[in-house]
Amino acid sequence: MDRELIAYLDERFQQIEERIQSLNDAVRQTNVLVEALRGDVHLTAEGLLGLNDRFERFRFEAMFALDQTQALIEPCRHNQDGRLESVRKDPRQRYVFDSIHRMLGKPPLQPLPATD
Repeated sequence: MDRELIAYLDERFQQIEERIQSLNDAVRQTNVLVEALRGDVHLTAEGLLGLNDRFERFRFEAMFALDQTQALIEPCRHNQDGRLESVRKDPRQRYVFDSIHRMLGKPPLQPLPATD
């Protein structure tokens, strides 16, 4: 083999080795970045699980508070119907309903039919 061919092949092999080394460096850097992303994804997943737990706890507490509030209001609402009916039947209290109807721009209530 002549010297020119050997020099050319040496130069080409050197270029190829440099390219391979460059690719190895790029692969190594990519692996480091992938590992960092895996860590970030893991932390994000843990945070999401914690957030989900907090949301469920808040939801449970809100539902409990709503149930308690409804339990407190329900007896009052049932009693309200009876109280309003007794006020409506009482001629001395009739002015209350008439005042409310005037404020709302509605005609006054008609007297209830007498019940025997």
